[in-house]
Amino acid sequence: MRGGSGRPAYSCGVPPMPGSLIRRFIQAATSDGLQRRSLTLTAIVGTLLNLINQGDSLLSGHTPNLFKLALTYAVPYCVATIAGATALMRRR
Repeated sequence: MRGGSGRPAYSCGVPPMPGSLIRRFIQAATSDGLQRRSLTLTAIVGTLLNLINQGDSLLSGHTPNLFKLALTYAVPYCVATIAGATALMRRR
């Protein structure tokens, strides 16, 4: 939204500092049980994706690719945490 002068209508006429945005994001990402929800989702989605991607290796008794295994859990955690924190920031 713009003010009467054609400039963005920020409080005090100053845009928010990037540091405050990062601080707000970290607060949102670490509050309201978001980490627990992200970990729960990660356990379910990461396990399913690992079974799909490396199931043949796991079922045949071979050692799975540990980098892929870790990454398959890390990606859903990051996505769930970023999406949840963003939603909380918009709600506040």
